[in-house]
Amino acid sequence: MFYRTIGCLTLSILFLTMSGTLNTAESKTQKKTTTAQKKKPARIEGFRSAKFGMKVKDVLRAIKKDFKIAKDKVKQESSSAEKTTGLTVDVPDLLEVGGAAKVGYIFGYKSKRLMQINIFWGRGVTKKVDGKGVVDVANLLRTHLNKKEYKKEGFITNGSMNEATTIVFRGKDQKNRMALLVLNAPKTGKGKEATASADNISLKLSYMLNPANPDVLTITINENDF
Repeated sequence: MFYRTIGCLTLSILFLTMSGTLNTAESKTQKKTTTAQKKKPARIEGFRSAKFGMKVKDVLRAIKKDFKIAKDKVKQESSSAEKTTGLTVDVPDLLEVGGAAKVGYIFGYKSKRLMQINIFWGRGVTKKVDGKGVVDVANLLRTHLNKKEYKKEGFITNGSMNEATTIVFRGKDQKNRMALLVLNAPKTGKGKEATASADNISLKLSYMLNPANPDVLTITINENDF
């Protein structure tokens, strides 16, 4: 499901950059420039006109304002496991690169208010994936997000989870709201294999109100019950 929630990642992260054609590494010049400039504190409040805490009707208005998409074009979904609800829209021109995007808005189980926004590019969004374009989006967003100052705790740029998955960016503001950018790029090969890998590339950007304790249904099973 495109609107599914993501908890705070606790896997051990190696601070590595990708190499080869699909490269998300920063240049030395970019690093020096970023270090020299005084950054403003990050404030993660939502995505464009949609702000955390909004009700469904308010987010529908925000979608129409941001993307000129009418209410009847917005897909409504629900999660039977987490008891959250969601709105999903297809946006053909969210950015000038990367192709079409899919934007999902998640509303909390108890609060019924906006608690997370997920934005997807690549596999699962379009039939023909622009692999290089998706990686370009990852680079652009990392640079954009890194212009602000985040808490040192849990901060990551280009952290490798495995051969295919990279946390391009992860940062929390002073209220522990999180921006998380994850690139999934299967290992490239040669010839037809390389093309197939490019077709499998996907990127996900999430803005989360409370990643450590999201407003979802939590079921606790007593150890004596089974």
